[in-house]
Amino acid sequence: TLEHMAQGLVMFSPDERLSIFNQRYVQLFELDPKQVKTGMPATELLKLRSDAGTFSGEPEERLLALKHSLAEGEEFRMTLTTRSGRLIQ
Repeated sequence: TLEHMAQGLVMFSPDERLSIFNQRYVQLFELDPKQVKTGMPATELLKLRSDAGTFSGEPEERLLALKHSLAEGEEFRMTLTTRSGRLIQ
């Protein structure tokens, strides 16, 4: 089911490690599929995205902001444009 979704999906464990992802996520964020692995730290995934040009900023700071938003029940949104010109929200 995950691989037939039009959306990219990524989920992390409570210890901030990649637990589930689909190939659409890898494609959307222009990542090397050989580098994305279950169990990798979220910060490492964000660093891969930074290298691919689909993330800017400090991974640790972004994760702290996301955790704060989740704890407060706030919505967390961001929009980016990939190197190939794709807009992702």
